[in-house]
Amino acid sequence: MKTIDFLDRVKEAHSLPSDYALAPFLGVSRAQVSKYRNHKDYLSDVTAIRIAELLGLDAGYVMACIHAERSSNDETRAVWEQVADKMSRMGHVAALGFLAFVASLFIGGGPDGAAMAKVPTASPAADNAVVCALCK
Repeated sequence: MKTIDFLDRVKEAHSLPSDYALAPFLGVSRAQVSKYRNHKDYLSDVTAIRIAELLGLDAGYVMACIHAERSSNDETRAVWEQVADKMSRMGHVAALGFLAFVASLFIGGGPDGAAMAKVPTASPAADNAVVCALCK
């Protein structure tokens, strides 16, 4: 999902008639909502979490969608889209752990996470456990 989709879903779910009514509901200014709608800015992580709460969605899923939308390179965007897809199918606890794992992949990367670092694991069994959890 994209920012506009999230904004529209919050308005619909909470019977908000306008972006003017939506802004204080999200804790942002009307001008900020306008920037979101006109693709001049992206949701902050804090606002993404607020939207997740308002929609009863996993915050990690919303954040992954937003990070995919704001990514400036196709490779990074594809990774975040895969994360969002996986998280949309996971429970809250598993999704948060997965988000932490994916974020660790980008540590040491470029400004957009273009260079990914290998994450060391305790044992090959740990690798298999992570893969099995992600494949479900």
